[in-house]
Amino acid sequence: MRFKIAIIALALTCVFASSAFAWQQNGVPICTAADSQQCPTIVSDGAGGAIIAWQDYRGTDYDIYAQRVSASGVPLWTANGVAICTNTGGQRFSTVASDGAGGAIITWRDARSGTNYDIYAQRVSASGVPLWTANGVAVCTATGHQEHPGLLLMVLAERSLSGKTNAVTRIVTSMPKG
Repeated sequence: MRFKIAIIALALTCVFASSAFAWQQNGVPICTAADSQQCPTIVSDGAGGAIIAWQDYRGTDYDIYAQRVSASGVPLWTANGVAICTNTGGQRFSTVASDGAGGAIITWRDARSGTNYDIYAQRVSASGVPLWTANGVAVCTATGHQEHPGLLLMVLAERSLSGKTNAVTRIVTSMPKG
């Protein structure tokens, strides 16, 4: 059975100290596209809102999508999310980190090679525009499987804001299995 995550943004129902709801009482739908949206990850956008990334099965295999939500609970990017990677082979298990400029850097496990899982990354601007190579840049394509990417945030903002993508991709690592 496929699960619909109207990605209630991890039930991102913001509640203030006064117990008044800042967003809809039952959360804000982030994606209501057909089929399955799973495994959301979330990071602050630095302006009181959030950026959410997830794996999405609206096509023929899992792909990576993202959405930014304002502090008042309004989705700011393309309805049902911005396509971060829709390459063949399936992409899963995204992670997201702030880029320090209102956007994010998103990493994921990618099966586009057809033989191994590799790690790819994409930077998306505060306005929802992917900034690096279409469908992401390869971070690690070593022999064997690379899975469950994690982001090291040291020098991330400095490197990503300068536009030096080669240096940025080197700070993304694959966490060991286990």
